[in-house]
Amino acid sequence: MASFRLVLSLLVASIALDVTSAGILDIFNTTSDYNLVQSLNIVFGQTKNDISFLLTGEDKTPIERAVTFWCGHSNSTTLKQTLLDDPDLGSKLNLAKPIAFLTHGWLDNTTRVWFQKTVQDMIKFGDSNVCGVNWARLAQYDYRIAAVKHVPIVSGYLTKFITFLLNSGMSLDNVTLVGHSMGAQISGQVGLNFNGKIPQIFGLDPAGPMFTAPVDRGLRYRLDKSDAKYVQMIITSRGTIGVRVGDGHENFYPNGGDAPMPNCVLPLTNDAEFFDQIMCSHLHATSLYRFSLNPALVYNARRCLNYGSYRLGLCSLNKTNRLGVYSDRSGGDFYMRTGAASPYDVKRRGLVDLFNISSEYNLAQLIEIVYGLAENTGTRIYCNETKVVPEQEIKFLCGHKGSPLLQDTILNDPRLASKIDVDKPIFFILHGWTDSGTKSWVQESAKNVIQFMDQNVCIVNWARLALFGYSISSFQHVPLVADYMTKFVEYIHDEGIPLSKFTLAGHSLGAQIAGQVGHKLRGQLGTIFGLDPARALFTAPIDRGLAIRLDKTDAKYVQMILTSRGLGGVFKGDGHENFYPNGGFSPQLNCRVSAAIG
Repeated sequence: MASFRLVLSLLVASIALDVTSAGILDIFNTTSDYNLVQSLNIVFGQTKNDISFLLTGEDKTPIERAVTFWCGHSNSTTLKQTLLDDPDLGSKLNLAKPIAFLTHGWLDNTTRVWFQKTVQDMIKFGDSNVCGVNWARLAQYDYRIAAVKHVPIVSGYLTKFITFLLNSGMSLDNVTLVGHSMGAQISGQVGLNFNGKIPQIFGLDPAGPMFTAPVDRGLRYRLDKSDAKYVQMIITSRGTIGVRVGDGHENFYPNGGDAPMPNCVLPLTNDAEFFDQIMCSHLHATSLYRFSLNPALVYNARRCLNYGSYRLGLCSLNKTNRLGVYSDRSGGDFYMRTGAASPYDVKRRGLVDLFNISSEYNLAQLIEIVYGLAENTGTRIYCNETKVVPEQEIKFLCGHKGSPLLQDTILNDPRLASKIDVDKPIFFILHGWTDSGTKSWVQESAKNVIQFMDQNVCIVNWARLALFGYSISSFQHVPLVADYMTKFVEYIHDEGIPLSKFTLAGHSLGAQIAGQVGHKLRGQLGTIFGLDPARALFTAPIDRGLAIRLDKTDAKYVQMILTSRGLGGVFKGDGHENFYPNGGFSPQLNCRVSAAIG
């Protein structure tokens, strides 16, 4: 809901949130190598609450200790250290079977749970040799040192190890490289060393900084399609820790490739939690790859120009393809959605699926479940209807610059002149479901109207009626509030304010109330701002019609601002102007917690 609050604050205060004020995310947009490296060091320091763990200077560890290989296969699943020129190679690897190398990234190591599980699943489902490439010591250094100095050292030594295996009887046609983050760039450099003859490389969110950002250092340093006969990239933190654009034969962009991934959303209370979301998203590519090894788990993606087009259904007739090892290798960029619940496939996309059903009853019930989860309780929602006395349940709290303390204002108010200046325009603010006029975002918005716009302002508080079950609030209480508010608007109009000087700004159900008021007044109101108008039971599962929902006929000017389209809010705007920040999709950049519903 915070994103909607920001929308209204920006609206009444005329404040623009441009890219120069995007906040912490800007640390990844630096143009200086030094600044970028320092920023990354700080990011990882924040997550550990300690930056001193990063090593600096020259590492003098012998290469055979700095880079080690831990190998196993289906008949020997316990990984054993395997040396260059290992005399016991036959007991550790089955040279007749394919072999896959898994390489971790910066500040990581082969003992991590994700790494060990991935290795075991590669053995289980691939029936192949698997070697974990452990360069933990060299990966513990300052980001610049690790990326520029150590990555080539590791790729060079891995090239020697693979050459040793080839000389021992293994075929290059049986080699697969899989790398995460810097490990993907190491894999690319190894592929280059073998002149692109390795059959396949999987780049799991390849590291971007110092490879493609702030400048592209060239193909010899980073993974691209020339490094193997087939290169697949899975991008989950694009433009932050991961590369911005995939350069494989096939590039998969789960959820558009942008952080945070749905399973990585956290309530943001400090900078470290923001960094945690990015790191979690960066690592999420490894989870998707690991789960894709299981033939029963299908991650279908669709070839498309970009994620916005995918979400809008513009690519619905395009080819689909499977992320991971079972890709048909037809080539191109592929987009898909994943969910918050493991194993993240489309059949388990999580709570976002609640909004894609065709039953009005189920939709209302499920929205109540979502609300209950968000509040960690369902007890605040009333289930049984009671007799409603509008003047008791619907309050108008009004004021203006000459009388900024908002006062309860009633129909035929004998003290109206002390509360509303009929020589000035008037601005109404309507909250949505399970919200109230006492919330700070409503109160601050009202103050901003008075301060920046010098208008009368009235908060429409229908808080208790907004706490009923969603279907009751939508079907019964929204029209009731709209009827009573229409009477109030007509009363104020009769006192001297032209209808053209009325502005209504409503959030969610409040936007639909504003639309119904405008409809009753035959579109004579001056302006209505619909702040992410509620979708469920208004336009979904069926469109109930213009008399019920906000549209451009309800005022002389209707503007809609969509920030959770297709979920809490309508999918398509129907105003004179419709604004879609960040495509209108949740989560919004300034309000990552909005994606917690799945």
